[in-house]
Amino acid sequence: MKNLLQVMPEFGLAGAETMCESLCYQLQKSGKYNVIVASLFDFHSPITERMEKSGLKIIYLNKKPGIDISIIYKLYKVMKEYNIDIVHTHRYVMQYAIPAAIMAGVKVRIHTVHNIATKEVDGYRRILAHFFFKHCSVIPVSISPLIQKSVMKEYHITNEQTPVIYNGSDLNKCLIKTDYRASKPFTIVHIGRFNPQKNHSVIIDAAQKLKEEGLKFVIKLIGGAGNEDQRKQEVKQKGLENEISFCGLQGNVYPFLQSADCFILPSLYEGMPITLVEAMGCGLPIIASAVGGVPDMIENGKSGILISPNADQLVVAIKKLMVDAKLREYLGKNAFVKSRDFSTERMFKGYDNLYMSKWQ
Repeated sequence: MKNLLQVMPEFGLAGAETMCESLCYQLQKSGKYNVIVASLFDFHSPITERMEKSGLKIIYLNKKPGIDISIIYKLYKVMKEYNIDIVHTHRYVMQYAIPAAIMAGVKVRIHTVHNIATKEVDGYRRILAHFFFKHCSVIPVSISPLIQKSVMKEYHITNEQTPVIYNGSDLNKCLIKTDYRASKPFTIVHIGRFNPQKNHSVIIDAAQKLKEEGLKFVIKLIGGAGNEDQRKQEVKQKGLENEISFCGLQGNVYPFLQSADCFILPSLYEGMPITLVEAMGCGLPIIASAVGGVPDMIENGKSGILISPNADQLVVAIKKLMVDAKLREYLGKNAFVKSRDFSTERMFKGYDNLYMSKWQ
């Protein structure tokens, strides 16, 4: 049995964190790995509660704001105490975890690139990532072919040096949609942090246009943090309180997805969004930006509608789904079939093979 350390900044309710949670369960379930989880910050969430309840050990490192060099030593101590064989990092933790892994003599060092390379980290972190990939035996895993291309371009490495392993979600949790008759009002769901990437302003602009045309709908925004207060003020100023509902962070998004008529994701950029997999797994018709890894997941006109991330195209796509029940069902059912490509079981097999190949 290999001792494996997963390192994450914190476990907020977001895609990379959900992916890591799902992977940890599969690794634990396989019986091949003793999984330890390190969180840089002392931050607790429904994800950490579920993980700890399942028996996973999470070590909180109480990172200070800004650069905190002490985290390297703390991670080194964890790696030595638990005799770690494999370290697997996510988001921006390499600057701490890789020096600690080198000091501790950890042989296998894996990093999942959760976004296009130019967006995942910036500044000195990107310089460090280049150094780690080139000179410290860190394997960058790309979560889609498009992400792979961005990693190859940014870090000047070959496709063999950055394998593709799709993120996976526990599709057994999905509540599968069976009734594609439109709700009254037509119900639209979006899931995502309130930051510029997720493009909430375009959703609000689209809502204003739909309202001006006299259409009846409600858009449920699930998420928190970031510029949520600013978006709430924008909704109030435009008189859209009845059309846009702020639902906050949700530990279980599946009831929202099952009861919705469609799912929208008009992001400016993406890696491979887990929220999209969750919507696909529920059989929802989807409207999403053709950015990042999304076109690798959704075939336009077959398993969803791909758009440019602007209000006009979002409005056209929503109106199309509003009036066409057969299209909603066709897209939703095809999305459900495609979602099987993004299961936790497939993701586990990919990482299991990678871990073992690098261990030899």
